[in-house]
Amino acid sequence: DNTKYQMERKNARQRSLQLMEQAAETVDLPETELNEIDFAEGSNADDSGSVNSGPVRQKSIKRAQAIMDKISSHSMKSSVHRSAPPEETYNLAPRAAPGGEYASGMSSAEGGSLLSSAGRQDGCCDYFVAMSTTCNKRKIYVFAGILAFLLIGGVAIGFLTTIGDKKPTKSSDSDDGPIHIERYNAIRTNILQSGFTSQENLDDKDSPQNKALRWLSDFDAAYIDTDHIAILQRYALATFFFSTYVKSVFGDDKDSPISNSGPAWSRSDHWMSGKGICMWHGITCPTRLFEGREMNHYNDNSDVLHFNLTDNNIRGTIPAELVALENLLKLDLGKNNLQGTIPPSLGDLQDLENLYLIENDLTGTIPEELGYCEMMRNMHFGGNQLTGPVPESIMNFKNLESFGVDENYLTGKLPEFFKSKYKLLILYLDENQFTGTIPRGYGDYVNLFDLRLAKNKLTGNIPQSLGFLSHLELLYLDENELKGSIPDMFTEMSRLEELQLYKNHLTGRLPNSLATLDSIRVLYMDSNEISGDIPDSIGNLDDLETFYIYNNQLTGEIPPAIGGMKNLKDFQIYSNRLTGSLPTEIGLCFKLEVFYVEDNMMEGAIPSQIGELDHLKSFRFYRNKFTGRVPNPVCNLENTHKLEFIAGDCSEDGGTIECDCCHECYP
Repeated sequence: DNTKYQMERKNARQRSLQLMEQAAETVDLPETELNEIDFAEGSNADDSGSVNSGPVRQKSIKRAQAIMDKISSHSMKSSVHRSAPPEETYNLAPRAAPGGEYASGMSSAEGGSLLSSAGRQDGCCDYFVAMSTTCNKRKIYVFAGILAFLLIGGVAIGFLTTIGDKKPTKSSDSDDGPIHIERYNAIRTNILQSGFTSQENLDDKDSPQNKALRWLSDFDAAYIDTDHIAILQRYALATFFFSTYVKSVFGDDKDSPISNSGPAWSRSDHWMSGKGICMWHGITCPTRLFEGREMNHYNDNSDVLHFNLTDNNIRGTIPAELVALENLLKLDLGKNNLQGTIPPSLGDLQDLENLYLIENDLTGTIPEELGYCEMMRNMHFGGNQLTGPVPESIMNFKNLESFGVDENYLTGKLPEFFKSKYKLLILYLDENQFTGTIPRGYGDYVNLFDLRLAKNKLTGNIPQSLGFLSHLELLYLDENELKGSIPDMFTEMSRLEELQLYKNHLTGRLPNSLATLDSIRVLYMDSNEISGDIPDSIGNLDDLETFYIYNNQLTGEIPPAIGGMKNLKDFQIYSNRLTGSLPTEIGLCFKLEVFYVEDNMMEGAIPSQIGELDHLKSFRFYRNKFTGRVPNPVCNLENTHKLEFIAGDCSEDGGTIECDCCHECYP
């Protein structure tokens, strides 16, 4: 029996150590380190069969402790997470022996034994002798803690490896904050150092600036380096996009990460895509040679030279960040629905030559800072709601060729451009609230071909100096409070095509030099106080198509020379004090469509030659003293040609003329 008992104890020790060696293998404990741990074979019990302080007990404890120390030391060096071994590998805690008792923790010196007598007698030492010999549960707990540390450490290492990737997987709720924190902060620092976006705007998550930053850091498929020379230009254009798509939000669609519920642009080809900005609609970059062809649109991020989104159904505001397009030559956002003010920061675009913001809903004043754009050639803000005066700084431009602020609410005196007087070609100041007189210095703009000062509150006389504008083609001075006579200044203005002087307080006679306007097509002189007769020389205006001189105080007869106006289409001379009869030569104006002579003091018969005017649509001659019958050739125009309306003094109650084809009859 004793021999059998000794064999069972030996087998139990070996099994226990095998289990600890398997645990060591789960953390890759090298075989060489296991071999260094000595294990003594031999007698394991005294004569009484108790395990005391003999070599078996001491060396078993020493080997078990050494293995656990090796496991602890080696696992602290490990950075590899391994899958958990089978559950029984870690099941090293002492189990209840048959008889219901656990192994005692007492040493032999204290009178205790490793197993209860019942356990020894039943030979049930199997499986846990080595662990029970340690008599120390704390080592079991330490070992379990080491294994837990390995599990947690492996998970942590895997997580750190994942977030260290350059382009991690996008969060499902991406609108809560930036995904690529390091990239976001690098771009943010770059933007703030540039100085054209305030920190307050940049950090406001609902601002266009922050959305643009988020797009660059997390959603821009181009994913260019944070220090790329073009990243600020992409940021500026993205800010413009979000300033005009104010309801844009980020989503999870990889192909289309930006969704918008507001009105869309008419065209937005390649905007907010991974394409280079030189491919985006409306963007023009420096010319490059591709297969022998010069191209301004290509898939790259280069300097933006032209930014043109005119008539593109754009709403929102113009962001100050466009100043990042530092090489910009032309900015055209005209004919949209932009609101807000003109950013003063545009004045920092020192290469800007062309600025077109016409026909929007812009408010506020014209920024004084725009005067820093010293290369400016064309500046147009017409059709907005701008107020205040034209800044002095803009009047100092040296290269200005055209300037337009028409249809606004600007006040003050008319601006003068002394430094650009030889280069200025176009000046649109009409439909504002400018006051004062027309500067005599405007006569020095010798290359000017289009001058519009209409619909203001201008007073005084028309300056004679305007006659020096020999290149002038259009002159609009209508709907002001101008007075005095029309200067006899037209001799050198042979290129003038349109002259509009209506609705002023002009007096005096028609100037003789008016007949020298060889190119004149439109002549509006109505609603003034012009007097005297119509000179015969008026017939020299053979290119004249529209002649309005009604509501004046003209006297005398319509001269027969009127027949020389071969291209006349619209002739309105009603509400004057004209006398005499209609000249038969009127029948030579073969293109005439509208002929109004009512409210005068004319008399005689209606010439039958009017029946030769095949294009005549409307003929009014009532409130005169015409007599007789309207000739049949005239009435026949209604049936055979285009005559739509004819009216005369044909009323049965006091009418002076008979008319079978009149649409309206007056007494």
